[in-house]
This record gives sequence, C-alpha cells and structure tokens, in this order.
Amino acid sequence: MFDAVILGIIQGITEFIPISSSAHLELAQYFLNFKVPNSISFTIALHLGTLFAVLIVFFKDIKNICIGFLKGLKNVKTSWYNNTEFKTGILIIIATVPATIVGLLIHKYIDMISFSKIGTNLFICGSILLATRLYDKKNTDKKEIKDIEIWMAVAIGIAQSAAIFPGISRSGMTISIALFLGIARKDAGVFSFLLSIPVILGAFILEIKSITNIDLSIIIPGFLAAFISGLIALNILMNFLKKGKLFYFGFYCMIVGFGVYLYFFML
Repeated sequence: MFDAVILGIIQGITEFIPISSSAHLELAQYFLNFKVPNSISFTIALHLGTLFAVLIVFFKDIKNICIGFLKGLKNVKTSWYNNTEFKTGILIIIATVPATIVGLLIHKYIDMISFSKIGTNLFICGSILLATRLYDKKNTDKKEIKDIEIWMAVAIGIAQSAAIFPGISRSGMTISIALFLGIARKDAGVFSFLLSIPVILGAFILEIKSITNIDLSIIIPGFLAAFISGLIALNILMNFLKKGKLFYFGFYCMIVGFGVYLYFFML
C-alpha cells in the first residue's frame, strides 16, 4: 500500500505540475524499486484520481461549457460568435483530435522508450518552459479563451500530442504554446486543464479493456493519493502561472533530464 500511495502522490503532482507524470512514475518505480501488482488497473485508478481533481477545481467552468454547448447546437453558426461556452467546447474537441490520433497510432510502443531518451525529453521540455519567461515579458496581446482561433486550438492540440512521450509534460507543452500564441496566463492554464479531461478519459478507455484483476488494497490508496495531491498541485500551478513563474519548472526539468540522461548513458 505504501508504494501505491507514493506513486499516487507522484502522479497527482506531476500530472499538473509541468514536469511529466509519465517520466516521474517510470523513474520512481526504477530507483525506488516499486513493483505494483495489476499495473493496468492501478494506472487507471491514478488517472481517475487526477480526473476527479480537474472536475472539482473547474466544476463551474465545465458545467457552463456543457450547458452552453448543448444550447449552441440549436444554431451552430450564430453560437460560434455569440456563445463563448459553445465555442470553448468546440475548441476543446478540435484540440483533442491530434492527441487522439497520435495516441491510437503509437501508444503500444511507448513502453519501449529508453530511460536516456526520457532524460532527453525532460531537457527539451525544460527548455520550452524556460522560453516562456522570455516571451511572456514581451507579450502584450493577452487573448482570452473566447479569442482562440481554430488554428490555435490545432497548434495546442499538436503540442499536447507530443506529451505521449515520457519526459514531455502535457500541461507544460499546452500552456507554453498557449502563452506563445498570446493567450493570457490564467486562460492558458484553464484551457490546458479543461483539455486534459478528454485526454485522461481517452487513456482510461484505452486501458480499461486490459484489466484482468482489481486489487482494492492498492487501487483505493492510489486513487485517493492522486486525487488529493492533484487538487493541491492544480492550485499551486495556477498561482505560479498567474505570477508568470511557470519557467521555474524549466530549471527543474533540465537539471533532472540531464542527470537522468547521464546516469543511464553511462550504465
């Protein structure tokens, strides 16, 4: 159970803090020698824990988007220009497409990636996060979610698809690209985390068919740990983002990435 709680905490924190949850789970299991039985069902539990965290933190936004989207279906053309919630829903769907395509094509091969490659990916992710500091200083055109255009949603979606590779942070990539596109800090964060909902659900659907056994003694602690730590991590990141301090995590990713690369390269 101890292993399940530790891995749940790691998942909850790193799913939202832009330092790559997949990389940290892989590294934690390697260096701490954690072996969790029924790994597929446990992974699903961790995903559900972080999903519930998003649903609670952004419950009001999600409710408004769902209601506005359904109302907007009555007159799509008019709603696109006059119904912000409807437009946001469409943008989320559009931005989800690239990750869905990439995930379906290569998700079976992700487990083959080497630890040294994970280190390289972390270093790349860190470099992109650091770049947000330089750009954010110059960025005066602060767009809101309602100002996002279709091509911007596609660009953010493509950035999200890169996060299927361990070491590339989903939140880090989507928020960074959103900032580069001139989207306001808070709106970049909100859109990124709303976008995580269909992605986490998609991962859940892909993995659920592989469940062979369920051990509640590790499922429940892992779920609760991911859920609680996810709630905390979400609030921490949004505070960092609002203050323009997202780039801080870039230093961490680059240092850890370089260390991981060297360690496994020299083995």
